[in-house]
Amino acid sequence: MQWNELLRSTKRLALLIITIWATFALQFVLPPITYLGIVPRSQTGLIGVVCSPWLHGSLQHITANSLAIASIGILFCLSYAKHFLQLTSALILLSGLLTWAIGPSRTLIIGASGYTYALLGFMIFMGMMSRSFKNIFFSIVVVLLHGGAVFGLLPSQPGVSWQAHVAGFFAGLIVARVYSKRVHH
Repeated sequence: MQWNELLRSTKRLALLIITIWATFALQFVLPPITYLGIVPRSQTGLIGVVCSPWLHGSLQHITANSLAIASIGILFCLSYAKHFLQLTSALILLSGLLTWAIGPSRTLIIGASGYTYALLGFMIFMGMMSRSFKNIFFSIVVVLLHGGAVFGLLPSQPGVSWQAHVAGFFAGLIVARVYSKRVHH
């Protein structure tokens, strides 16, 4: 891997997190924009597929997502710097679309949890599918750091969209599968 690719992807990761926080800060000075989240199976709710990762309901919500994105994202950059934009776009879009498809009707789903779980799933499954020591090692590190996140795949807390977590995790699996086939062929 070239250092400039790693530097570029790390800057993009930082920019992603900064824009999430900037959007959160704007919610305090502008009229509420959280209505731009995912509303499952509604035509107007499709905008949330793209907007939802930037919208958060509380400081705890944005902090948890930001820390997970940063810690998993660094390992992601170390392994996939060259394809950071394509993979990140695929993970965000597919996790959002799956959330839109399986989320409970007449609800509003916001936050980067779907993307966070997509990153988690991608890193774990790439480690399992790859024959690369680095990817296997990073997969193990992700499991050690975030293995408890598996409980987020279960319905547990009111107001927390476990469906977005499940959708994100499966999006990570799907993107990892497609990516590994393209890289190995």
